Amino acid sequence: MPLSLSYISYLVYDPATGEVTGTGCSADGTFPSTINVGGVTRQVILATDAQVANASGSVVANGVIIPGTFVPPITTQAQLALSEGLTVTSNSTSSLNGVYPVDTSAQNHIQAEVISIMLSGNFADGSNAVAWTDMSGVNHTFNVAQFQSLALAIGAYVAALFKVINGSSTSLPPSTVTIV
Repeated sequence: MPLSLSYISYLVYDPATGEVTGTGCSADGTFPSTINVGGVTRQVILATDAQVANASGSVVANGVIIPGTFVPPITTQAQLALSEGLTVTSNSTSSLNGVYPVDTSAQNHIQAEVISIMLSGNFADGSNAVAWTDMSGVNHTFNVAQFQSLALAIGAYVAALFKVINGSSTSLPPSTVTIV
């Protein structure tokens, strides 16, 4: 008599949000009702192979798998935006156009340069121009006025994102800005 394996597929989801966070398969025809992932308990629901293959963005609501509909909470979207950068277009110098980082490291570097400009009128190295790297690794040369415009734009964007993260706003700011 030939050996027959009966496997089942399942989705792993966050019971609080319904977000599908993983998939699984059991060769013995059984499956757990919950799974512990990094100390967090996740629910498990039976799924077809097609549902498993298309699990990205799916949610589970009232025991029903809804494909490709998950939208992260607005606070999560704001946190993600901090790692995605700000698209900048310059009215005066197209060579400054790019997507610039706005993460903590970039904010600290901007702060250091702005403090130097405030105290001396020049950048931290004493020059009147700075090469600023965008998210694709391209350097753009800013004079003091252009950099101040960039710093103000990034500051306003980050501040607006933190209002969303802290719950005092429910609208994401535009991820594009125009500077001098």
